[in-house]
Amino acid sequence: MTFFKALGGGKVRKGSLLSFLNPWSPIYKKYNVIKDDVKDSNLKGEGSIFGGLYIVSTKGVHYQFIEKNFGDAAPIDQVLKVCKTVGTA
Repeated sequence: MTFFKALGGGKVRKGSLLSFLNPWSPIYKKYNVIKDDVKDSNLKGEGSIFGGLYIVSTKGVHYQFIEKNFGDAAPIDQVLKVCKTVGTA
């Protein structure tokens, strides 16, 4: 849980599972985009904890993305750009 606490500024950030019941929730828009691409998934786990991404090296944190809505993902072009920069430093 340390990773999730770091993303949440010391607290584990959780979203409401009620957002899954709201047909206008952003999660349904995201689901419709990925439903055909995701073949191997499950409903195991906590389910309400927001995640994110850190790109770190021995020099520190180079990138941070914090999930604000269920299903948010870091922009891949930004992630790859930072990885290339860190990899050549």
